[in-house]
Amino acid sequence: MSREGPRLYGLWGEKSRCLLTWHGRVISHTSRAELEYLFPATRVVPIPPGIGPDEHIPVQFVPTRPRRRRTA
Repeated sequence: MSREGPRLYGLWGEKSRCLLTWHGRVISHTSRAELEYLFPATRVVPIPPGIGPDEHIPVQFVPTRPRRRRTA
């Protein structure tokens, strides 16, 4: 008997016509409402069950801006 995990949602790219990724992994979240709040101008869709756990990354682990190197 297999146990399903929580429902995952992703961001849909209107121009690319596919789920948005970061380093090849689909950006995901378990709360559709929170994802819609964080990205109000982006369509949120359920992630298909065929995308495995190693193929997505929770949104909290995706950097929002590049980090700068510290210089001595």
